[in-house]
Amino acid sequence: MKRFWVLLVKELRELLTPQTIIPIVLVVIVFMGLGKVISQQAKLQGQPQPVLVIDDDDSAASAGVVELLQHANLTVTLKKQAALPDFAQPLNQKAVIIIPAGFGKALGAGQPARLESYTIQNGFSIARLADSALVSGAVAQVNAALSASRLHQALPHADPAATLAPVKNNEHIVVAGKAANISPAKIVTYLNSQIAFVPVILFIVILFAGQMVATAMANEKENKTLETLLSVPISRTTIVAAKMLAAGIVASITAIAYVYGLHSIQSSFTGSQTVDAATTAAINQLGLNLSLHSYLLLGLALFLGILTALAIALVLGAFADNIKSVQSLIMPLMVLLMIPYLASMVTDIQTLPRVFQIILYLIPFTYTFQALPNLYVHNDSLVLLGSAYELACFIGFILLAAKLFSSDQILTLRLGWLIRKR
Repeated sequence: MKRFWVLLVKELRELLTPQTIIPIVLVVIVFMGLGKVISQQAKLQGQPQPVLVIDDDDSAASAGVVELLQHANLTVTLKKQAALPDFAQPLNQKAVIIIPAGFGKALGAGQPARLESYTIQNGFSIARLADSALVSGAVAQVNAALSASRLHQALPHADPAATLAPVKNNEHIVVAGKAANISPAKIVTYLNSQIAFVPVILFIVILFAGQMVATAMANEKENKTLETLLSVPISRTTIVAAKMLAAGIVASITAIAYVYGLHSIQSSFTGSQTVDAATTAAINQLGLNLSLHSYLLLGLALFLGILTALAIALVLGAFADNIKSVQSLIMPLMVLLMIPYLASMVTDIQTLPRVFQIILYLIPFTYTFQALPNLYVHNDSLVLLGSAYELACFIGFILLAAKLFSSDQILTLRLGWLIRKR
């Protein structure tokens, strides 16, 4: 047992190098910085946006529209009968709205009155894309206010809201046989905020851990240290176990660091979105709060997924000639990760044709990516079955790695050898 711990410490020293630690720290710092930047951008988007309004009508109706625009989260700079600004010059405005002559006359006659608007798009980032709906949202609020005013004048005893929307939808949502009286959009938004960043973390951590193990194997073969390691009186199975445990420890540290970093980004998106009392009550009623049992199942699925990736990477790394060949050798692991990662992000696996479902469920990482969504709908049995399948895959690849280490072929295996044998 003492030899095992000595070997484990040796593997940890080789894996926890400045070349490994510095990228992890930098990624966490970048994620935290992005979280602060996104949070600041969200606050700026929530503030009134500057808009230039050119009133060429100069009527009571146009003045009323300007007042409505000021109540639509806009900071209005008013110019009466002014020329259209030169858009080639930088403007401190998000948009320009023109109220043409005859606007009030058309509105008073009950005819459609038109506005001219120019949205100044200075970029196409996520923050800038919100500016594209700035004018349309404000005009929608103006239309709603003017419609309510017209209805009140025509039908003074009627409720404008009931007249404009005579049908009210009392929405319910059903999750795993439990129903709650709430809009499904609120529940879906809440769940997306909890689930969205998990596949990203898994993909980065599993890929990083797998490449780390394969690179360590290639480095030992290139520097001829693997021959020395295999010549000492230590069981080959012990060597494989020490390598896997060391890689698992480093992968766990990486996972914790990335979770902390990505959590700051997620908080920046959801920090301004407060969950009201009705949504909280519906979440409790639907049982969408994960219990200790659920967290244990989630941790089991994540841990087995990482271990399976490490075992695959250990086998692939045995065929590396040098560190340069690791990128091409690790490609099968990247494909096995990419397929379920993209599938979990863009579609529901249960709705796919049976052939595609079988292909996805044969990939062990599918169960890792689907663990959290399945736990939210109380599909614990599928999570347990997936964990059992991941464990079987892990054992199979570990046995294959032990077989490779138990023979002298581990010193002579090359990618070219595999191709010639095939």
